[in-house]
Amino acid sequence: MKPTINTISHWLLWGLVMSLITACSYHLRGKVDLSERINDIYIQAADQRAPMVLGLRSILQRNGVRVVTDRAQARVIFNLLSDQVDQRVPVLSRLGKALEYELRYQFRFSLLDADGEVLLEPQTVSVNQEYIFDKNNIMAKKDEEQGLIAAMRDDLLRLIMLRLGAL
Repeated sequence: MKPTINTISHWLLWGLVMSLITACSYHLRGKVDLSERINDIYIQAADQRAPMVLGLRSILQRNGVRVVTDRAQARVIFNLLSDQVDQRVPVLSRLGKALEYELRYQFRFSLLDADGEVLLEPQTVSVNQEYIFDKNNIMAKKDEEQGLIAAMRDDLLRLIMLRLGAL
């Protein structure tokens, strides 16, 4: 079967699009190219077992960063300034009952070198998510809320990695 002009032009266009995408440094989710300056990082946080700290440690290690448990061994200090989830009611029924909730997950951090010099000024990353409240299914909605918070945490971790990758 002989290739037609349409088939050839289709593959040439596809190749051009892929070349342009890779030329602008776009890549699928996964590893972030972190500078060597970020290696040997210590995560300074009030609660080392908090889900965000554990997630941060895990994503850093998956991206080839050595996370140390002793601050004296660190070349870089990741200073977790705040980690909070807020909830508000954006929509009420005529009777004043909540119909919808909005979750906001906000994370604030800075980056210092071993001498305390600022590498990255305090940064705030946040994500919002809305969900509908069903008074007849409260337990399922609580489970949904916890799942949304976990997904929002993953989104924040990716945003943090992008910020670190930009250094």
